[in-house]
Amino acid sequence: RTVEAAGGQITDVIQVTKFVQDVATNGDTIREVMNGYWGPNHRPASTTIEIVRVASDPRFVLEVEAVAVIPD
Repeated sequence: RTVEAAGGQITDVIQVTKFVQDVATNGDTIREVMNGYWGPNHRPASTTIEIVRVASDPRFVLEVEAVAVIPD
């Protein structure tokens, strides 16, 4: 939604860093959901970092940082 609010599209995302709690348990589900957002023809560069917990809320298992390039 943030990319769209700035006038871009999900396909403008070029890089994603995922901070994941327990990659062995959550990795496949997260990958499946995120691939659904990108669509079949868009795969931004991606880094996954395993963490102990997400700082903002201990119930969360994922935090995402994304970089998008939005054309003028």
